[in-house]
Amino acid sequence: MTLHEILKDARLVGPGNTTFDASNLKDKYVGIYFSASWCQPCKAFTPQLIQMYSKLKIADGKPFEIVFVSADRSQEAFDSYFGQMPWFAVDFQDGNARSTLSSAIGVEGIPKLALFDTEGRLITGEGRRLVMDDPMGDSFPWTQ
Repeated sequence: MTLHEILKDARLVGPGNTTFDASNLKDKYVGIYFSASWCQPCKAFTPQLIQMYSKLKIADGKPFEIVFVSADRSQEAFDSYFGQMPWFAVDFQDGNARSTLSSAIGVEGIPKLALFDTEGRLITGEGRRLVMDDPMGDSFPWTQ
C-alpha cells in the first residue's frame, strides 16, 4: 500500500487551520513526522527538521512536504506544538488516520520520520537519522 492510498481519506490541516487535500502530495517526496509536545527528543529534533525543510522547500524549491502526525494527548497540546511547524498535519481529531499511519509505518517510538518517494513508496523509516547526519539536506532525497 502506498502513502497516497493510506492518506486518501485523511483530514489534513495546515497552518491557521487551513485544509489540505492529500492528493496534492503526489509527485512530491513526503516525510511523515511522528512527534509530540511532551517528548523531549522530539522537541530537540523538530527545530532541526524545520531548518532542513525550510532549506529544501523554500530556498531550493525541492518537491518536498512534511506531514505531522501527533501523539499529543489533547487538542490544545497539538495546537500549541503544531503552531510552531511550517508544514501540514493529520487533523488531531482524525484518530483513525493517525492510527493507520502509525501501524502502516511500524512506529514503535517517537520522534520518527518516515520518508516516501514521489510514487508514495517508503524510502526509509530512519529519516530522523538521515536529517541528523545531513542537516542541510545535501543528499536529498536520500534514495541511495
